[in-house]
Amino acid sequence: MLVMEVALVVAMATCFVGPSLGQKRDVSSEVTFTNPDGSFVEYLPVWLPDSPQGVKLEFRTKQPDALLIYHEYTTDENEDPPYVIFVQVEDGRIEINHIYRNWKETVRLGRGLMEDTWHSVAYRKDPATRVLTLTVDGETEVVPLRTDMDGILDRGPPASTTAVYLGGLPGEHSHRHHVLSRYSQFVGCMRNVQFLVDGLNRTLTSVREVGIEGTCVDRCQNNRACEHGGACVNDYYRTTCDCFGTGYEGEFCEKPEITEVLLKGNNYVEFVQENKVDRLVNRISLQFKTQQKTGTLFFGFGLHPTRHYMMASVRGGFAIFTIDFGDTPLSLTSATRMDDNKWHTLVIMHSGPEVSMIVDSAPAQTIRSEGVSFHVRIERAVYFGSVGDHQQLTGIDTVANMIGCMRSVYWNQVSVLEHLDDHTVSHIGGAPDYTCRDQDPVVPFTFPTDETHLSIQTWDPRNVRLAFRFRTLRNSGILMFAPIDIDDVPGRGIWVRLRDGRVHLEVGVFRSDDLVKPIASMPYLSTPGTEVLVVWEDPLNDNAWHMVTVAFVANHAMLQVGGKRVDRDLDGYFTRSGALIVGAGQHDVGIGFVGCMKGIKFNGDDLDVLSMLTTSNSHGVIMDNCNIRDFCGRANRCQHGGLCQQDWYSSRCLCERTGYEGKFCSFPLYKSSCEQYYQMGERRTGVWRIDVDGRGPLPPAYVHCTMEPIEDEIPPGTTTISHNLADRTVVRRSGLPSTLLHVSYREMDQYGQTLLHLLNKSHSCQQRLEYRCRAAPLRLGKNTWFYGAKGSRYNTIGQFSNTSSLDGKCSCWYDSTCAEEDLDCNCDKGDETWRTDAGYIRDPAHLPIIDVVLLQTGNTAETEGLLSLGPLQCMGSNTNDPSYGVTFTRESSYIQLEPGWTEGDLTFSFSTHNRSCILLYQQPSTNNQNYLLIYIINGQSVVFLFGLGDTVQNITMTSERLLSTGEVQTISVEFEDLQVRFTVNMHSRIYDIDRLESFDGFGGPLVVGALPNSMSAVHLEAKTGMVGCITKFEVNGKPRDLRKYVGDLRPRDSSPGVQARCHHACDPNPCLYGGRCLDNWGEYSCACADPTAQSGQHCENNINLDSAAFLTKDAYILLEESENLVLYSGIRFGFRTFEPECLLIYAHDHVNNFIQFEVRDGERLVVRFNSGNSGNEITEVSVVFTGISSGEWVDVILSRSGNDLDIAVNSTKESVFAPVTLLTEYSQDPFPGYSESVRPERPATPPVQQTRLYLGGVPASMSSRPGLLGCMRGFKIGLDDVKSLASVAETTDGLSSGCMGKCDVTPCHHGGLCEEKWTSFVCHCEDTSYSGSTCDEDIGATFSGHTVIHYHANPTVNAYNASLAFVSRQAGVMLHLSSYRSSNAVIIGLLRTGQLQLMIDHGSEKETIKTNHSWADGVRHYIRFRGTPGSVSIKVDDLEDMTSSIPDHVAFNDFDVAQLGGFVKEDTHVHVDTFTNFTGCMAGVTINGLRPLEILFNSKTDLLRNVVTVSGQDNQTACPGVAPRVDEVFTFPPWNIGPAGTETYTAQAQQGGSSAAAVAVSLCVVVLAVTIGVVCIGRKYRRKKRGGRFVPKTGTAAEMERLSQPAGSEYRPNNLSPIKANGDNSISSTVTDDDEEKQHLKSTAFKRLPALRVDDPDDASSESSAEDSRKQPALYELDDIDEVPELEWDPQGENTRKHEDDYYEDDILDLPVVRAIRAEETYGRQHGGGGQYVHPQSHSTPIKGRGRGASEAVSQSPPEGQSTGNLEGSGSVETPVKEYRHSFV
Repeated sequence: MLVMEVALVVAMATCFVGPSLGQKRDVSSEVTFTNPDGSFVEYLPVWLPDSPQGVKLEFRTKQPDALLIYHEYTTDENEDPPYVIFVQVEDGRIEINHIYRNWKETVRLGRGLMEDTWHSVAYRKDPATRVLTLTVDGETEVVPLRTDMDGILDRGPPASTTAVYLGGLPGEHSHRHHVLSRYSQFVGCMRNVQFLVDGLNRTLTSVREVGIEGTCVDRCQNNRACEHGGACVNDYYRTTCDCFGTGYEGEFCEKPEITEVLLKGNNYVEFVQENKVDRLVNRISLQFKTQQKTGTLFFGFGLHPTRHYMMASVRGGFAIFTIDFGDTPLSLTSATRMDDNKWHTLVIMHSGPEVSMIVDSAPAQTIRSEGVSFHVRIERAVYFGSVGDHQQLTGIDTVANMIGCMRSVYWNQVSVLEHLDDHTVSHIGGAPDYTCRDQDPVVPFTFPTDETHLSIQTWDPRNVRLAFRFRTLRNSGILMFAPIDIDDVPGRGIWVRLRDGRVHLEVGVFRSDDLVKPIASMPYLSTPGTEVLVVWEDPLNDNAWHMVTVAFVANHAMLQVGGKRVDRDLDGYFTRSGALIVGAGQHDVGIGFVGCMKGIKFNGDDLDVLSMLTTSNSHGVIMDNCNIRDFCGRANRCQHGGLCQQDWYSSRCLCERTGYEGKFCSFPLYKSSCEQYYQMGERRTGVWRIDVDGRGPLPPAYVHCTMEPIEDEIPPGTTTISHNLADRTVVRRSGLPSTLLHVSYREMDQYGQTLLHLLNKSHSCQQRLEYRCRAAPLRLGKNTWFYGAKGSRYNTIGQFSNTSSLDGKCSCWYDSTCAEEDLDCNCDKGDETWRTDAGYIRDPAHLPIIDVVLLQTGNTAETEGLLSLGPLQCMGSNTNDPSYGVTFTRESSYIQLEPGWTEGDLTFSFSTHNRSCILLYQQPSTNNQNYLLIYIINGQSVVFLFGLGDTVQNITMTSERLLSTGEVQTISVEFEDLQVRFTVNMHSRIYDIDRLESFDGFGGPLVVGALPNSMSAVHLEAKTGMVGCITKFEVNGKPRDLRKYVGDLRPRDSSPGVQARCHHACDPNPCLYGGRCLDNWGEYSCACADPTAQSGQHCENNINLDSAAFLTKDAYILLEESENLVLYSGIRFGFRTFEPECLLIYAHDHVNNFIQFEVRDGERLVVRFNSGNSGNEITEVSVVFTGISSGEWVDVILSRSGNDLDIAVNSTKESVFAPVTLLTEYSQDPFPGYSESVRPERPATPPVQQTRLYLGGVPASMSSRPGLLGCMRGFKIGLDDVKSLASVAETTDGLSSGCMGKCDVTPCHHGGLCEEKWTSFVCHCEDTSYSGSTCDEDIGATFSGHTVIHYHANPTVNAYNASLAFVSRQAGVMLHLSSYRSSNAVIIGLLRTGQLQLMIDHGSEKETIKTNHSWADGVRHYIRFRGTPGSVSIKVDDLEDMTSSIPDHVAFNDFDVAQLGGFVKEDTHVHVDTFTNFTGCMAGVTINGLRPLEILFNSKTDLLRNVVTVSGQDNQTACPGVAPRVDEVFTFPPWNIGPAGTETYTAQAQQGGSSAAAVAVSLCVVVLAVTIGVVCIGRKYRRKKRGGRFVPKTGTAAEMERLSQPAGSEYRPNNLSPIKANGDNSISSTVTDDDEEKQHLKSTAFKRLPALRVDDPDDASSESSAEDSRKQPALYELDDIDEVPELEWDPQGENTRKHEDDYYEDDILDLPVVRAIRAEETYGRQHGGGGQYVHPQSHSTPIKGRGRGASEAVSQSPPEGQSTGNLEGSGSVETPVKEYRHSFV
């Protein structure tokens, strides 16, 4: 029926398209629509509602989009919906849209209808059949009409007149449907317009015509506007000129200057198609010139209906055109070459299936497609000189860009290059160059990233000659890599690479590299750490071209860079093992070459890189004319010593080893103190890294953190910094000179800035000082005084302040315990009794002690003074003062800070028990819509919701610590440039905001706590504010005192429920036995962990403490009750057992009502009781609980609620409907038809009325079920009937009070499984690799690479089980299974990568399994291997478990030999391959249940000894274990600074020496000037004499020292000699030998640092900005401190000399005369007449630096065990001092 209906419709449509009937009009009449802004023709056909309707016409146009027909139908009834039908040209196709209400049908037909030829179109709509028919050029499409299902036309009036518009719509017309809200006006011709009315085709008379001409106008007729032979183009409303082939351009082809474009390889032209149209006719033409054999001329592609493209290129010097209509590509090739640098003309003509190519004046070449489609539909754009971004499209001939020139480029009638300034044509690759000039024929190729490379597949390692020129800005990268085998040993390679800007040729093993600190090469047959060939001393990463030639001919290697060449012969036979790679390495990911190469020659021939670009041998290489940009040189923004590394498109900062992260290495990785780590939940005591100034210039430092309280004075979170003053250093003795003692602090910079920062940020600091004496008075302020890091003098021990009234006092004076009443210190008595003065220095103005002045007066033979100085200890934080905090007692409480946080950093700490709450809202303002909202969800996650501009981002971070525990949590938000870092406690996340470059901070007030009712915010998961405390609030590093926003003084800034200070009632937790403290921030309540067992205000009443142990299965407790409450009330108890089957409780009364609890199958608790209507039925309820027999406590609670019975086993619950129904009469068979596992005696007469309760079991006469072997606790019936189990157990056999199992003390070591026997235990050591009764015996053997242990056995079953523990750091075979009867083998070993490999060799093939992790780490690991028919598996440390299938013919019972440690090469049946033997330790070896190492070392029978034999040396040992690996555990780096430094100091009265001093100073200035000249002249002599050179530091010591002194402080030189240990550490007057000192010079980096500006931490009112925060560690007013080259002595003179002038400036400053002048300036102003500096006799030692905190030379490392900064040390350490005997006046 449907087929007949469609046939009828088609027939009717054919009739409609046929000859017209009815009203006649000249069918040949034509009209032209001439106005592109408003031409149309209006008709008013009269269509009956139930009659067919339609329109047909013919048209011609050049428009890809144009409206042809528009009809809108409405009835007079207002309720009828609009109806629209329109026909238009869309992308060169006919599209009809039929719309009714929200329904729409669309039909498309035809292709390429805009080529200015006549086409016919007709549509017919039939209400009766409800179908729509569209016919275009004889092709018909029929579709059903869903849109007219309601029959709008059927319900209309008998006849309606509606307008039909052709070509466009009148301006006043308001068309109904949004689909046609925008349309294109038709411009062109129409003819033969007919309407289907009353079933007949009629020619109607139009009622209105606008912009219409009566014929099809040809405006080119008689038009002579186009000059020089240009073709006139009729656009119907105007004419244009096609200048193709004229040699002219312009609107009328009047311009003789043709636009030419220079193509350099990095640029091309993109012509954007305004419409995607199907074209059946195309003409493309262009002129070009080039010297290259390869290049793209033009390219365009389409995707509809199938993928097709057209492309012209130069390949091999010939012009090639390719077109693919979607069937198969067709190609034409020119007859002559095009790469002669002359102009050539290319014309492509496409007309249907035929395509022609004309090159210059050669005859046209034509091909014809045999396919079915010949249209071309270009997607978006056509590319000239390139393929654009479509290199990966299959079928493209070449992806090489054009290098040369183009002109006269035409795409059909468009002169492309003339429109370079239009929006349709773009020049990609910078501004166009309109000057066509010859270019360098040697094309540079760009390697834009460090993974870009070229591959040469065919090459001979015995004959390699590679030459190229390169240009780069990066100082490291691989230029060439050739993988080779040497003497058949795989894994070798040849590298040509840049290191530090110099070219290296290297031969060695595969390895990766490190761009931060490049590692040395490992050449084959050469000393590791040296390069094979290196030439050209100057760095070559200077953005200039450099020539490199490398050759390997036979075994001779040659490297030539520029004009310098080196040669070397190498040993070994080389064979290739892969492709030769140019620009990268095979295994060196991320360190390839970034730059340009050109002129690449391989074995004397030019490498055709242009051709390689189209193949798989090119990986990312591009042509961009080597458009290199120096990102790092011009805009290096890397901070804190981050290494700037760039590729072709951008730069990045490598922050590794800097201690910072982020795009510019600006965010510190480490916290500012141990206190901050402690507040974030860290509890590991040991070495940590801290960054005292955050984003400031000071580098991170290693310190010791104490994370648990060890005494009253040291709270958790204490930062400890040690120093180099040994305990009990001898500072006074007969013959010692007066001394200035200088102390250096570990990991602190030499100018004391790190120490001062730590002091300023800490709540308090202290340092203990002890002076032991015998006949050595202390005399504080006169003979002894101290200097702190700030330079102020200090004369007191044991008192916080340093007032003049307390000057010279010791601790004993304050508490009146001195040796004599009138003494200030014990030691001031001066007698020959050993006495001690000690105390803490806590005044931050005098901490830490840097210098100690010790004058020697009146020393005798008995005099001895010993000085000990404790480490600096800093506690707390002055920015985390709880008194600054506020407490929110309501969920609606808040405070408002105005102004808020504008930019920079925000850090705050809080504590709460809320699982979801709002913490903070930085509001937007009228002028700034940026905002930030922070809230908690689920007690675990923090949400940062921030809006920057028009972008809203949601960053959710999940904390490893629960956030709702009431502990202190810390959150910070740090903005830096275009990044923001969010931190929750120890974990951070960086968000890149590059696309939001307009971020300008925040503008509104800041709300802490809940959102006020008047404040609107986006939808949040958290609804309320926080109940809790804000303990710290910092903006840009400065604390804000939140108390100022609380109370009556600022009523508008806070809500009710906010209190000053933090009120934390749950710290410490007062709730016992795991009870949870509910902190109401001022008061608290306890939620007990188990309310059924615990009660009281603090959960102090705990019935679980009452327990009994059942030591045998037949022991039980019997309780007799007068009531049967246990049968119908609640019951709770706990038990623990390892038994899978046991009876727990049985209770029954005198009429046989009962309840029973038992464990079954090791996984179920079963409860049985009588029930039913009469109580004579038995109900059983099971609760499945995994681990019920695991030995852990299991708590059972049975409760009743109405008719429901609830049973809870720990957290697992079951509920059943079980009304309480009890028996009322006694019977001997109370439960007929039911079996009872427990059956009490039932005599004939009823027993006495009572209830018997059995716990732990029943008498054997009642049941055969075993009783409880374990413990029971906390037994309670009902609400308060608690039974004391412990008291009954004490008087019952087989029981004991309490519950302490033998396994509770963990007697089994190394993870052994303890089997609890309650009176004993058994350790199961099978999975531990240990043996013995407690798994503590470790029987192992060491393997040196030559030891192999053989185990000979025959497995009886076809399976194999082996396990062993190992410790190793090298590759090698651990276990080798082989057979004398087959060629199969199993090998388990470590690879060079550290991976563990299991290999099954079964003849012709090998199966291998490799682990993912590296196990060659020196840590003990445990392997378990299992082989069964068809499969093998291996498991390592329960971390990696892998299985693989193997062939069935591998029989494990054939493996009769197991070898531990590798192979013995003499054995012919083993499989050596390329493996090496094992080096390390193996232990706990088990093979099929036997232990071969135990047999070897412990067997007492010769029979067993023969089972295990040894090749090589066997050494029994125990394999060491290593502590568990953690994420980052720090250890102190080496610190060989040596003991504290000293200077000789003589105190003399200064009497009227001012004039003499002036003369002396003048004389010194003259001497200084002369000395400078002498030093400058004698540089070469001095350098030669030393035989080496110094690699200097940046800056001068004198400047550094002066700048490090705070304003107003005394200036003291630090030209200190090293304290050297001489035997018993007595003071020595011997000057250190020059050569010896040279060997101990310590490198120190200098920077120019002004004095630290100390801000008042209490001044929280001062506003801070982001700029302040950046400069605030920049309290130094300098750029960030970067790593600078270190000053090192190079005795061989091999190190490269850098900035030698800096060193000699330091030399001058170290001259005796200069030192004397500086000393005169300083010590001429001392108290007590001051001091005079005694200068050295000669200058013997180069002084490394003079900044405070640095020592000038390094002695040998202190002996092992020698303590520094430790007051507990015993023995005395004397301070050797350099003594200078000549005074300078």
